[in-house]
Amino acid sequence: MADRLLTSRELQDYLHLDRITIYRMLQSGEIPAMKVGGQWRFSQADIDEWLKSHRGKGGIVPAPPQVQPLPPAEALSIATRPLASLRVCDLVAPSCLEIIQGSFAQALNVVVGITDLAGAPLVPFSSCCAFCQYGWTSPAFWQRCQASWSALSAIEEAEPQVHVCHAGIKYAVAPVQVNGQRLGLVVTGQFLPGAPDITFRRRIRQVSTECGLDEDRLLAEIGSIRIMDQEHIQLVTRLLVTIASALSEIAAQNFLVRQKLAQAAQILRSV
Repeated sequence: MADRLLTSRELQDYLHLDRITIYRMLQSGEIPAMKVGGQWRFSQADIDEWLKSHRGKGGIVPAPPQVQPLPPAEALSIATRPLASLRVCDLVAPSCLEIIQGSFAQALNVVVGITDLAGAPLVPFSSCCAFCQYGWTSPAFWQRCQASWSALSAIEEAEPQVHVCHAGIKYAVAPVQVNGQRLGLVVTGQFLPGAPDITFRRRIRQVSTECGLDEDRLLAEIGSIRIMDQEHIQLVTRLLVTIASALSEIAAQNFLVRQKLAQAAQILRSV
């Protein structure tokens, strides 16, 4: 079978990684690549070999697949559907979601993800730490992460509070909503307020056993978890509200435009 050359966009989809992570790996020379006509291209065969060599060494691993937006035919009927049946990616293009969450992650050096209310990613998470990347290779670990986020989808908080996930790592969420209806969550986290202690390590050992992960490998990846002081945590949660509010406004405006276009189309059909 002939080798296939992937574009940067195709590589993002293939690895379930965000654009910023791909270009960071390009700059560091970590990922095999070539330039064709001034554009980066990636041999799928070389990428497959690179993945095999990294899966056993604590390197980058593909993240769980994200939720797919509505197909074009269904997207046209969004204005007539109840808001409760929609997700953020139905009103805001996934490419736009990826740029917004990637910029937030890069500016504050935190992981950021945008999910549906069940905790499923709408685009690949940005700046995910190696600890969670390895954890996500276990379906049980990943399902627990989703449940941690989804559990907060209906909680009312005046300001985002710092919560603890199933593995003992801190995170916060803020809802994206249109006309009071929640369509998704902005998740930021994978940090600790101080150095990991014995209690935390004991919890990780238990998680590794319950989720079928290699205990030594998971413990070795603890060093990739970000340590944040209280001032940085407060800054992150404040900006989390700003990002969620901006996405809510974009989604609301897009929904309004679709409604007006649907009304106009109905008037034209009746003429």
